[in-house]
Amino acid sequence: MTDLQKAKIKRNTCLLKFLEDNFAIFDNDSELKRFYKKLMSDHAQSLVSAEDLNADETSFSTEKLIAKKEVCEMAKLLCDKAKEAFLSWGDKDLFRKTKVGYLHFFRSNDFYTEERIKELHKLLNNHIKSLSPEHITEQNLEDFKLKIKTFIETKGSSSFNDRPPLEVTARLKADLKIIEKDVHYIYVYAEKYKKLNEQFYQGLLQCNLNSETLELKDTTLSITVFDADEAIPLQGVTISISKSSEKLISDLNGKCVFTNILSGRGIANFSFNGYKEQSVVIKIKPLKVNEISVSLKKD
Repeated sequence: MTDLQKAKIKRNTCLLKFLEDNFAIFDNDSELKRFYKKLMSDHAQSLVSAEDLNADETSFSTEKLIAKKEVCEMAKLLCDKAKEAFLSWGDKDLFRKTKVGYLHFFRSNDFYTEERIKELHKLLNNHIKSLSPEHITEQNLEDFKLKIKTFIETKGSSSFNDRPPLEVTARLKADLKIIEKDVHYIYVYAEKYKKLNEQFYQGLLQCNLNSETLELKDTTLSITVFDADEAIPLQGVTISISKSSEKLISDLNGKCVFTNILSGRGIANFSFNGYKEQSVVIKIKPLKVNEISVSLKKD
């Protein structure tokens, strides 16, 4: 969950409890009762949404990601070999079907990757007799089949971001608008009770405090790099992440900041003379500042 969703759920929980405990005070107020029912429905949807997002986050598996990378790398290798053979035959249709690269398989979510590698295995298996051993052998296809099986049976999700960032952003903006409207209505309702019931008025205002200053922020990733042995910041480390086209260099404090990047799971790559190259799986939450630290080991 994002900070915005957590704040919204916390505010709604507090407000619903307060209204429930003081229902007798506004039992004859049809407008406030209507708002109360709407808030209950909105809160229930927010809880379901939060559970869905949490399930997405906890289902991620590094083992699944490794299995996917391995099967996609082999799919690319087999495509390159088959493409060469089909081109030499002048078979443009088969050439086109195998004229695909690693990203064709890897960028898809797990379901489509599974379907694509199965189709590739089927296509190559149907033409194995035509493909000479210098291109693809039966053992190659058996090894490919085994990697497909490993990928399919490995539990979890390999997807860096199962939910498109635009979808997440749109939903959060909608959440923010709902919060803003709720804040407005609560103040309107509170004002009605300012003279009638001071305690009820103050209670409504207090329930609103958690959401008054909420706003959407850019998705940002702050990375600090240290020496693994001496725990000192490393300046001059080249850092790239799969969620951005930028390559940044760490500053005097071993820090660099990627701004306005895509949310979800990705990979951060680190390279620095005298140190081992390193790749780290990262989880970037949308519309907030994400901070991570990484330690590099010397060669």
